[in-house]
Amino acid sequence: MDRSYRDLEARKSRAKDFEKLYMDMSVQKELQARMEKVNEGMILLHELVPGCDKVCLSNNDV
Repeated sequence: MDRSYRDLEARKSRAKDFEKLYMDMSVQKELQARMEKVNEGMILLHELVPGCDKVCLSNNDV
């Protein structure tokens, strides 16, 4: 009986590991899609506003 319980627990653990892996992969796909949209927007912005990647970090320059 102990062995079948341990086998069941091991299968549950493997199933959870696969679920985590699948979720990580889907989150990574979502992030990649977001980054592609951001990159497309940045390319468009660079075409519209030259030098838009330069950011003023100090208040003295304003």
